[in-house]
Amino acid sequence: PQHASGSYAVLATMYSAMNAKYLGSEGKRLLTLTEEQLKRFAQPRCRSNLYDKRRARSRNAFACMDGLIEKKLVRKEIVRNTNGGREIEKWGLLEAGEILGRLCVEFDSAVDQ
Repeated sequence: PQHASGSYAVLATMYSAMNAKYLGSEGKRLLTLTEEQLKRFAQPRCRSNLYDKRRARSRNAFACMDGLIEKKLVRKEIVRNTNGGREIEKWGLLEAGEILGRLCVEFDSAVDQ
């Protein structure tokens, strides 16, 4: 994916979370992220606004998730919240997404040097 695009930010962020390399991780690995966690952690890597509520979901930077699912890079889980019974969407990397996410993180490291 293009540097600083929604897809790039999401893949790099999910890979970082899997490896406890995110702000405030304290060594805790996150294998899946909620939409809110993903937006919060990915926004610094993304040139577009992942929170843009003026646009329909299909037109904001977070809309890349549908394409990432189609390309079999990420998976979406629906988990029932035990505190209120409502369902929560959680996102995780598949094997190909993990490889691409690692490459995005390595590119970030090279650019930052």
